[in-house]
Amino acid sequence: AALAFEDRYRAMPGDYAYATQTIAGVGFNGNGNGRIEPNGAPLGPAGTQFETLLAWNHMSRAGFLGESYNFDPAAPSTGLPPNVWGGFADIGYDTRYGDPASPPMARHTLKTGNYVPAAVLVEVDRKLDDGNGLGGGFQFSDMAWGGDVPAGPGGANGCVLAGGQWALAGSPVNCGGAWLL
Repeated sequence: AALAFEDRYRAMPGDYAYATQTIAGVGFNGNGNGRIEPNGAPLGPAGTQFETLLAWNHMSRAGFLGESYNFDPAAPSTGLPPNVWGGFADIGYDTRYGDPASPPMARHTLKTGNYVPAAVLVEVDRKLDDGNGLGGGFQFSDMAWGGDVPAGPGGANGCVLAGGQWALAGSPVNCGGAWLL
């Protein structure tokens, strides 16, 4: 949906500076700098908002998602899509993927949200990528919009081991993954 949005509007969802003029039902524009920026990114006349949250509103109002996500500055997390384990998905330009001890370069990612079991993420990684939670196109993410933050390598109940293998012993249940866009 994010890539199709970018193809149609020549801008990333959430960052689109002309969303209110071209997409019915959108109340806020992004700042148009090419990045879906996380919490507190300054946006034009609307003041400070969250492009990571606006992205879901822009994509759903443009018809790219089956659900409708509304952005409400007073209760921003109400506009996030939940995962089936109680976490919330995220899309944005940041370093919240890979090994938190040595953060990678910032880039756009689509995150699963927290509370996803490691046993599920390893299967996703094996089917879509290389099976390495610290490398490739699908990696570990410690992003959490609420609740407990997933633990990376070296942490108690860590989701991935130092070598990038998903931790299956004891099957950690508060993990997250990120697709690198």
